Amino acid sequence: MGAGGEGAIELHPAVRSAVVIGLPAGVAERVHAIVDTAGRDISEDDLQRMLAEWFPTVRVPDTWEWADTPLRDLAGKAQRLRLRAGRTGAPSTRARQGSSRRTS
Repeated sequence: MGAGGEGAIELHPAVRSAVVIGLPAGVAERVHAIVDTAGRDISEDDLQRMLAEWFPTVRVPDTWEWADTPLRDLAGKAQRLRLRAGRTGAPSTRARQGSSRRTS
């Protein structure tokens, strides 16, 4: 779903911000939305109906989670690795690839 889906979720007046991530589901991934409502009342059904107007069913999140805290850093960037790691137990940082030290 990505940033376009997040923007669509954020069009709902009760949503302050949203982040969509993929979570493991067997051999595939399921679409999981984390929605910051700032304490406002909203239902999963409301958002699913709204998104169904713009996206195919397979792109609408399978699971939803509600948050009352900002999901982005001060620069407005979603912290997907951290959010995903907190839900899967995976490391929250990317391993450095291709780095090597020269010793002389």
